[in-house]
Parts: sequence; C-alpha cells; structure tokens
Amino acid sequence: MGDYKKTMENIHPGDNGRSKSWRSMAALFGAAAISVAAPSIASAQQTDQAPAGQAQAQDDQSEEIVVTAQKRGEQSVTDVPISVSVIGGAQLEESGARGVSDALNNVGGVNLVEVQPGRSTISIRGASAGSITLTGSAPVGYYLDELPFSFITNAFLPDASAFDLQRVEVLRGPQGTLYGASSLNGVVRILTNNADLDEFQIRGRARYASTQDGGLSSGADLVVNVPIVEDRLGVRAVASYSDLGGFIDSATSTDFNDSQVANYRIKINAEPTDRLSLSLGASFSRIDNHGSAEARDDYTTPFSDNQSTERDYDAYNFIVAYEFPMFSVQSSTGYIELSGAGAYDLLLGGALQVSLVDNLSAELFTEEVRFSSNFSGPWQVSGGLFYREVDQLLTQSLPGLLPFPLSFLDQSQSHAVFGEVTRTLMDGRLELIGGIRYFEDTVTTNELSSLFTGTAGPLLPEVESEFDATTWRAVANYHPNPNQTLYVSVATGFRSGFNQAPTSLAVEPTLPPVEADDLITYEMGAKGESTDGRFIYDSAVYYTVWDGAQQLRLTSLGSAAVINSDEVSGWGFDGSVIARLTDAFSVNGSVGWNSLEFQSDTLQQGAVLFPTGDRMNLSPELTVGVGAEYRWPLSGSLEGFVAGDARYTSQLINHDVVGGFSVVTESDDVRNLNLRGGVDADRWSLTLFADNVTDERGAIEPGSTSLPYPVRQRPRTIGLQLTFTD
Repeated sequence: MGDYKKTMENIHPGDNGRSKSWRSMAALFGAAAISVAAPSIASAQQTDQAPAGQAQAQDDQSEEIVVTAQKRGEQSVTDVPISVSVIGGAQLEESGARGVSDALNNVGGVNLVEVQPGRSTISIRGASAGSITLTGSAPVGYYLDELPFSFITNAFLPDASAFDLQRVEVLRGPQGTLYGASSLNGVVRILTNNADLDEFQIRGRARYASTQDGGLSSGADLVVNVPIVEDRLGVRAVASYSDLGGFIDSATSTDFNDSQVANYRIKINAEPTDRLSLSLGASFSRIDNHGSAEARDDYTTPFSDNQSTERDYDAYNFIVAYEFPMFSVQSSTGYIELSGAGAYDLLLGGALQVSLVDNLSAELFTEEVRFSSNFSGPWQVSGGLFYREVDQLLTQSLPGLLPFPLSFLDQSQSHAVFGEVTRTLMDGRLELIGGIRYFEDTVTTNELSSLFTGTAGPLLPEVESEFDATTWRAVANYHPNPNQTLYVSVATGFRSGFNQAPTSLAVEPTLPPVEADDLITYEMGAKGESTDGRFIYDSAVYYTVWDGAQQLRLTSLGSAAVINSDEVSGWGFDGSVIARLTDAFSVNGSVGWNSLEFQSDTLQQGAVLFPTGDRMNLSPELTVGVGAEYRWPLSGSLEGFVAGDARYTSQLINHDVVGGFSVVTESDDVRNLNLRGGVDADRWSLTLFADNVTDERGAIEPGSTSLPYPVRQRPRTIGLQLTFTD
C-alpha cells in the first residue's frame, strides 16, 4: 500500500490533502459528538454474548430473537416491518460454518456464489451485480458491525469468519433510507461479540475433513476474553485459520485450487459510565488462493495451475455512544485497506487464451453520526449524517500479448443526510413510519498508464462525474396482538454511478458514465410467533421495479463496459418458518421466489443482449431451504443430537454478445444436503458432519465467453469438529 499512497499523492496532491483534512474533520466531529453523547442505538453491541457451549443452543430457541436492523435499538424480529432473517452465533458454530458465506445460502431469497474464498457474488430477491469487479458496487449492503464494505466498481464481499459472532441479520428489499448507497435490494449485517466486562473466557474449536476426489481440509478457531477493569473495560480477541483442500485438476496438478484463510479480530469495549460506551474493533483477513473452482464437468480445467491470488483487508471501527434521558447519539468512524493481486486465465474473443495479471488496492474511510429519540409520547424521530471517501487503484496487464499495463485510479467523495419519523396510534397497535435520505457523490477517474500507449504515451484526460439520489420509505405497521405484525410498505434503494474504465473509453470514446440505478418495492408482510415462542413465521409479497439497472457488456476488444438497462421488474414472495415441535425436535424452512425480468430488449453491437422476458445475469428465480434437529439426553451432562439441512437454488444464466451474436450460458439447478450428529457436554462438543451428502457436482454459476468454464460446487466432504470452552 505504500506505493499506492505515493501514487495518489503524486496524481492529486491537492485532493489528497483535502482528503486528509476531511478525515481529520470527520474524526473530530465524531469525537465531539461522543463527548456529549451513545446508545441504545449501539445496543446491537450490548446484548449478551453467544452461549459458550453448543448444548445451550437448544435452550436459546425459546428466547426472543432481537435485531437492530432499524437503528432504533433492540427490537423483536417479529415487530420489525421488514422481511428479515437472523442467524444466531451459536447456530453458526453448531452448523460448523467456516465463514459467514457458508451460512447465507440457507436464507430464503439469498444466493451467494463463492468462486474462491474472498471472491464471491451475492444476490437478494434476484438483484445481482453480475460480476465482482468493474461492474459497480454490490446491490446488497454488507456491514461488519457498523462498517460498510462499499467501494466504487468492486462488489467485494469480506470473507468473515463465522466463529464467535453475535448474529447475522439479513434484510431483504431496498434499504436506501437507513443504509444508503449499495443497499439497493438488501443488507447483510455481521455483528461480532463485544468483550465481556465481567468474566474471563476461552473457547475454541478444531476441525478436519476430507473431500471426495479432493484434498484434505483442516482449521482451528480460538477466542479469549479478558476483563481489564470489572464492569468497565474488557478486551476480546478471536483468531481463525483454515487450510481448504482443492478439488479441481489441471493438466499438471491435482487438487490445485486449495486455499489458506486466516481471520483475526480484536475488540476493546469500555463503559466509563452507565450512559457512555466506547468500542474499538479491528479485523484482519489474509487469503491465499491457488486456483478457482471454475472447471469442466469432470472437474478438470485446460487452463494452467499458475493462477494464485491474494486477497487481504484490514478494517477498523471506532464507535462512541451516549444515552441521554430522551435520546441517544452515536458516532461510528471506519477505515478499510483492501488489496488483491493475482493471475487469471481467460479467453479473448472466445478463443485466444491469455493470462490476466490483476492488482487492486483500495482505501475506504467512513463517518456516521446519528441520533435516535426515546420520547415517552407517540412520536419518535431519528436521523444522521454520513460521509464516505474511497480511493481505488487498479492495475491490469496481459503479458506476452500487449506491451503495456493498464492502470487507473478511481476516487469518490460522497455524503448523505437522512431522517425518519414514527407515529404510534391506537394505543401503540398502529405504527406509521416515514423516512428520507439525500445523497451526493463525486467520482473522478485518472488513467495512469494505457494498454495501448504505455506510461509515456498520451493518456485520457481526467473524468469527473457527479451523482445524487433521494430515497424514501413509508410504512404502516399494525399489531393485532402482542405476538403478530402486519405491515405494508413502499421503499426505495439505489447504487451510485461511476465512470467507465479507460480501456473501454479508448475503444468506444462515446461511452457515457454509468448512471446511478434505483429500485422501488411495494410490499405486504405478516410475521409473528406463538405465545410460547415455539413457532415463528415471516412472510412477504412484493412487487419490484428496477430502473437503469447497471449491467455488464463487452466492447469489441472484449473489455468490460457497463450500461444502464431499461426497466427490470417482477413479483416476489419470501417466507420462513421456525417450529420447535417438542423440547427435543425442531424444524425450519425458508423460500424466496421472484419473477424479476427485463421489460424491453437491451441491445449491444446491434444484437439483443438481454431479451424482453429474460432474467438478469446471475439472478435466481427460486431458493428453498429446510432444516431439522433432534436432541436427546445421554448419561450425566451428555446430550446427543442429529441435524440436517437441504438447499435448492434454481438455474442462473449469463448473457454475452460475441461477433454480433447473442450467447447465453446456464448453470445447473443446485441441490445440497448436509448432515451432522454428535455429542454435547458442558465444556465440549464433538460433531461428525457430511456436506453435500449426495455428492452433487453441478455448475453453481454459468460460465461466460471469457471464462467459459462454470463454477463447480465442492464434492462430498466428511469431517469431524471438536469445540471446547473453559
């Protein structure tokens, strides 16, 4: 990152200085807000820690599930007028999930495709970015605590460890008012455990697994919690490491797509007074991949095995919150350094095999100050200010084909102001909510070197574009009884725009900047639970209209360009059920269906890229998940358990135009069955698990003209996991 920072200082010393001053001002503003002000807004960080032993997971099922999705303190999941799913920390660990990505595909309406750790795409309700880089930010907001992973032309998702998390919240539908840009059609919130200020804790797990016709995998996790000053100051540290065996063969290597993944987290929490809380968190990820899961039907690739990649990030989040008698205030300051480097084999024009060498570096700084009222009357208000600054440097080369590298710098400075008003009527049974957010973004692009002319040749002039958006939501939320919620809502979301890549502009100089796209959803929902808490349901019917959807197309050279399509719209349904049928037996299920499709033809090079009635790239129509668990007492404190879950995702498609002809590639319908069973005790748990029990080997993502080999799911994997606590 040192060379990257020097490059930015040389290109725009004035901007860099302004950048630093903005950061200093924002940090000072945040610190000032804190000295007078913290929350129940940060109450997501003040709930009890996840249970230490797996045996406690069953007892947790009868407890109230709380979320902080509306940034108004803790609320029961059945009271929130949003289609939302929650995965508890104990549930994640019991499932044996290595990363959060492993668990998200069990949530209805969500589809995540992992080409390799740290290189994934996600869709909620069918809205997908279509690619990881050069096609805009993700249409789904992704938060690690209060820190958003939101870049300019990179749909990067962090490969967060699933160990020692408080919970994961999945919000479906547009969240533009409270979460802003890149929350076009949903948000994923990963909430880590706070330090326990009262007691020392140590807990860990180890696992070992073998993949059918593949390599061996192993991993270990450890968390240590130390109270420094009782009730006032504590620190919590988490370390996770996984060595994932490969399962793809090349002409010269077997199982060459192995990966090594390391994640580290540390969080320091302080509560100097009963009203003031401070949290300083740091997360680090180091990923080494030796190949991708893209292959032919027989799990072999004609490409080389020299496709190693590295994906790293350092993320820091400082939160200060103060709770006044009638309102609370919170400041969240965040900073991310992201880097990725590697080589990828691909085809140009569908025939010429080349190696693309890619290096990406990015820095992101965010500051949000928000408040939330706690009035005794029927009116409540909340609002805040948000600032984001992104610097993103991309360098690419085609060794042996073109003599010069491509290098360009994207910079974004954006800010937003938002507010929300709530009015309760009918003794609190009816709640009316109205919210609005205004956003402005300035994006500049500078070409540093060109594939065509080299660093000494003439470069394209600086491109500067400005984007703005106003998003809003209106909700009527009715409670027929304390255990049931009925709601109707209209909500909007958006993504900011960006400039076309210089290589694409060199080929097609008239390409316009990519405009911001926006999405509106009309929704009716019902959710609730039985009086004893054994049965919980959540359902929603909605209609979505997406205007100007940012979609990938190729230039005549084969480089990536992005266009804004005409309307994409359709109906949809989400539903989920959790039922604890007896003290020993529980089941759950979820479904997500949508008919999101193009309402008119989208053209490229005179051919139809997206025909009327077709689905978008990488957009599933249907996702279904079911699960069950049974537990029984053994001797003493021992308890036996068996559990399983199954997942279905409908086919994905990808559209390209090559040589003036439309080319459509398809994935398979994906099915996955996972089983596990074992023994729980007070201080340890032993689990035997089998993933992809039926050894399905379909394509989970379609190929394209440049990457004609689809992504394959990992074959049957059987392993053993041991968890322990002090």
